[in-house]
This record gives sequence, C-alpha cells and structure tokens, in this order.
Amino acid sequence: MSALALPNLGGDRSWSPPLQFLAADDGDRERLARLVATGKITTTVDPMAELADELYACRNAGAVDDVDAREAFKHRFLDEADTFGVWVFFPWSGELVRYPEMAEHRSLRTFRNRDLISASEQRRLIEARIAVFGLSVGSNIVDQFVQIGIGGAYLIGDTDRVRPSNLNRMRATMRHVGMAKTDVLACKISEADPYIEQVHLASGYRPGATEQLTAFKPDLIVEEVDDLVPKAQIRQWAKENRTALIMVSDVGERSVVDIERHDQGSVRPFNGRVKEATFAKLADGELTAAEARRLLVRIVGVPNLSVRMLTSVVQIGTELAGTPQLGSAASAGAAVASVAARAIIGKETLKSGRYVLSPRRMLKLRRQSGLRDTVQAVRLLRSQIGTP
Repeated sequence: MSALALPNLGGDRSWSPPLQFLAADDGDRERLARLVATGKITTTVDPMAELADELYACRNAGAVDDVDAREAFKHRFLDEADTFGVWVFFPWSGELVRYPEMAEHRSLRTFRNRDLISASEQRRLIEARIAVFGLSVGSNIVDQFVQIGIGGAYLIGDTDRVRPSNLNRMRATMRHVGMAKTDVLACKISEADPYIEQVHLASGYRPGATEQLTAFKPDLIVEEVDDLVPKAQIRQWAKENRTALIMVSDVGERSVVDIERHDQGSVRPFNGRVKEATFAKLADGELTAAEARRLLVRIVGVPNLSVRMLTSVVQIGTELAGTPQLGSAASAGAAVASVAARAIIGKETLKSGRYVLSPRRMLKLRRQSGLRDTVQAVRLLRSQIGTP
C-alpha cells in the first residue's frame, strides 16, 4: 500500500516570540492589517464577550448578581471593543488571539488566587526570574508555576525532543512528538501569558551556559536534569551566586523534593548526601559510569525506593530502556515545588533539606511487598552496582 501524500499544514512548530499588536495603536493596527494580508493567520480567537463578563465580576465583586448593571457594563465594553487589549499572533499555530493588556491579563488570570495569595505576594511572584534545567519533570513544575503566576521571566534548558514515552508525564500529545522540549514548553508559556520573557538553552546546561545564566540573574533555579555532571555544575553556580535551588525527584509513587537555600548561606552538596571530594570529582566529570550510578542511588536514597522501583533500577539497560516514572508523582512533586517557590520568593522561613510526599502512606494503603522482598531487592541492587 502506498503512503498517503498528506499536505503539511503545520508549518514550523518551533517557538518564536509571539507578535503583539496594541488594539488602540494606529501603527500596530496597520502592522496587523499587513499580517492579515499575508494569509499566515489560520484562526482568529476573540473572547470579548467572556472577557466582558469576567471583567465585570472582577471590578464589581459586590454586585455580581446585579443583572442590569452587568448587562450595561458588557454593552459599554463591547461598544469599545476595537480599541481593547492586544492582538497576539502565535507563529507556530497561525492563531491570532485577543488578550487584555499585560497588567489586566495577569490580574484576571490570578483573580481566583485572592486572597489565598495576597496582592503584594502575587506581585513579587510575577516579578521573579526562574531558571529551569530538565523539562520532563521540569515541565510539570513550570506548568504549575505559570498557572499560579510565578515568574515573569524564564530561562529553560533541555537537549531532548519529545518522545512517545514522555507522554505519561509531560502535558503533551502525539502532535508534539519530535518537537524540542524547550519549544513545547515555550509555546504553552506564551499561550498562557504572552508577556512572559523567555530565554532558551537548547543545548541544556553546558559550560557555555554559565554566561547566559549569569546574565539572566535567576531568583530561583529548578534542576531536573538526568546527567549527574551538570547537576553538580548547576549547584556550583548556585552556591557561587547565592541562588536558591529546588530539585524534584519522582521516585515510583513518591515525590522527593530537595530544597537548597544557597541564598541563605553554605549548603553541603546535595544536602549532605555527597562528600565534598566526591562532589568536586563529579563536577569535573572524573567519576566512572559505575561510580556515578552508585552516587545517583545514594542521592535518591535507598529508603525512598520501593521494591518495584529497586527492581526496575537494576533492569535499566537490559529489560528497561530508561527509568520508570509516573506522571502523577511528577505532578504531585510540582505542586510541592510551587509552594516551596512561593516561600522562597516571599522570603519565608524554609530550611534546606529533603521533603518526601508519599500518597500511599498518606492514604494508609497496604505495602505492596513484604520485608523478604525488600531485602532481596536491596541485595540485588548491591550485587549490580555495589554499595551506594
């Protein structure tokens, strides 16, 4: 059977800065008209009626049930529709979407955060600059951050492209397979808030990334890379530049959240799980593959590995092509990370250390294996990689 010759209507799916046209500006209106003439716009989305309704509620919280006042407001608002907001064109999708101007858009999309997050707290959160390395679990964290309104500028770095096996823990679909992870996340960020500044490192964290990270001046680093060497190097930068760091590990059904307050003083490597001399060798890339594997287990912590996870670890490279991970654990860890980020940015008291969320323990579910199985799994792990 011959392959179907299907037209490629998707165009270039990579992220590029969305184009913005102020509706009330004559020059921008002319620029928008020229864009329309190119035929690049495939879809126009103009949610003016919904915006009118929501704006009335936000501005008149004490009169939300006043039907006449609401309708009068909506009529006035729609009469002035031609000059409202900003038209945003997303090159990767061909969509032209109307947004409120920046301050009003951010006020609207975080309106239901009040007063769980105060207005002053929300301002501090949106002003924060966030660097994120590793966009599998990291993408879940950014999704949470952006939804809450954390971060007005993001530096995101990852070398990988989306694969079908990523879809169990990334908020992506088959239409994203083959795209760079940076592009998938960047498009989602811009569509949620086109005013967020973005810097991309498609090569991930490499020696050359240090200058870009320094220029970006993050208030917080989220470290989610797989390779131990950049894990160590990112921590070296965080220590030298006194920048707080969060790492979330989804370990089976547990979410392990490590907080390193480099902004508050000296933090031992990986919160004391790695000796200084070993950390220095790791950062210089001097550990063997076997040593790095043992070190990774030590960093995660054998007590955090269930029997099922322990069994999986020793099968990597033989029966398994990668580390098993669950999207539910990634999402749960991201939720904890968002609370930690709010505390760090808000200058609350949050100590360096490890925090573990175990849903099975919280729900008082029975253990999935007995003591004998646990002992056998640990012995098998030690026989494969040595003592962590």
